[in-house]
Amino acid sequence: MDEPLASELAGLLPANASYVGLKHGKDLIELFNGASAVVSPSLCFENQPFSILEAFSFGKPVIASSLGGMVELVEDRERGLLFPAGDAAALAAAMEWVTLHPAEAEAMGESAHQYVTREHSPGMHYERMLQVYREVLASG
Repeated sequence: MDEPLASELAGLLPANASYVGLKHGKDLIELFNGASAVVSPSLCFENQPFSILEAFSFGKPVIASSLGGMVELVEDRERGLLFPAGDAAALAAAMEWVTLHPAEAEAMGESAHQYVTREHSPGMHYERMLQVYREVLASG
């Protein structure tokens, strides 16, 4: 996001939310560990945003716009909350819900962690790729 625009939008955030810009390494880990949830308000039909899988790996529920693969990853009320893309009021309501229901949000984060460990581990990826190769070899 363009920094001047991001700074301007950051001024609209509630007191318990902040725009932190691009982070890596230790700084990113600290942010994940301190977050109640991770917000992915994309307006694009993303297939499988890595940021959502990262949040899940830290046991954080994700608040995401209901577009593309985000719907399948987040699974509303199971691993986070979905809201209509571009609907700022619905996004604000989802963020408030997480704040008001910390136990339920934590349970969603645990479900998210279990999901990413089960479905997106390196071993699972390797096995799925091997299966594709086996199928290609068997059909040729």
